[in-house]
Amino acid sequence: MTVALLVLAMQLFEVSADKVVWVGRFPELGGSQYLLDFVTGRFVPAEDAELVQLMEAKQIVTRTELVSFRSQEAILAGKLTLPAAAGHYPAVVLIHGSNDQDRDSLDPWVGFFVSRGLAVLSYDKRGVRESTGDWKHADFRDLADDTLAGVQLLRARKDIDPRRVGLFAISQGGWIAPLVASRNRDIAFIILHAGPAIRVADNNLRFIEAELRGYGFPDQEIARAMGYHRMNDEVTRDPSRWGELKALYDAAIARNVEWLLEEPQPIDSWFRRFYRGVMDFDPGPVWAEVGCPVLAFFGELDHNVPPEANRHALEAVLRRRSADDSTVIVLPKANHLFLRAERGTRDEYGELDSFVAGYFDVMATWLAERLRAS
Repeated sequence: MTVALLVLAMQLFEVSADKVVWVGRFPELGGSQYLLDFVTGRFVPAEDAELVQLMEAKQIVTRTELVSFRSQEAILAGKLTLPAAAGHYPAVVLIHGSNDQDRDSLDPWVGFFVSRGLAVLSYDKRGVRESTGDWKHADFRDLADDTLAGVQLLRARKDIDPRRVGLFAISQGGWIAPLVASRNRDIAFIILHAGPAIRVADNNLRFIEAELRGYGFPDQEIARAMGYHRMNDEVTRDPSRWGELKALYDAAIARNVEWLLEEPQPIDSWFRRFYRGVMDFDPGPVWAEVGCPVLAFFGELDHNVPPEANRHALEAVLRRRSADDSTVIVLPKANHLFLRAERGTRDEYGELDSFVAGYFDVMATWLAERLRAS
């Protein structure tokens, strides 16, 4: 084994009986190589000296197969990562966040789940890398179809236990996961990483307000900004109101406000078309149809998915289930990626140190208990 090999691919190392370390790339933060200790949560850019030391540790061998499967008219491509030994594995399908995510976008979690003995399916979103179609012309139900097709791929395999296939959903995936589980009652579990539980447009407005407060704007300016953004949403629903939005924009430009960063999207932009199809999606009624165990994490300092509104909404609907097996946790000092932070604004991502304490431990314990019981 050489350091060059480590740089090219995800690797797992058993440093001690209770300590596993992942080394690989995390596209969310660029192309650099990172080291992640699942016990301590330490997550830092990998240095050559540390990689050389890991060469003396026991490597956890995994297998990766390239796979493809059909969903509606799209052919989705990805990878299935499995433990090395032959077995009848539980499995998890990873559900992307927003925008053009591919099979490698959640590689730290691929490493975590396979180190816990699960097979992990991760795939390129529609129109990304080797997958056909176009996510910009898909709504959440289309994307849920894609995930469900991945579930069916796993259940058809002899080395996968079809009764123990679950979902891990990050960010936008939190709107998609309940759609999958409400349509297939055999989903074994759902784990949410900062998955929203309120209506899409409501969450987006709360995100904007949290960002403005994080940057220290006074209440009066925040109120003006939120009026502008609410009108922007109304124009997405009803393009005939463009003139009202333009008037607000011109007034803001005349005042040289600092919160207005760009011109409003054109009425016929791809984003308005996409957002129009999802902005009024309310996951509450869908969650009411989900019967599987749910573990949901929110970050205390997450502006993208503000924790209080989302936590209360999810807890309220899950409590009403006849046989509730749900755990909802707000992680202290956690930003959207659940990296330890002092504030939730996006520039905090540049100060890497570790995932917050307890995140991986809680997930590992909860998952092991549910898989043993199934």
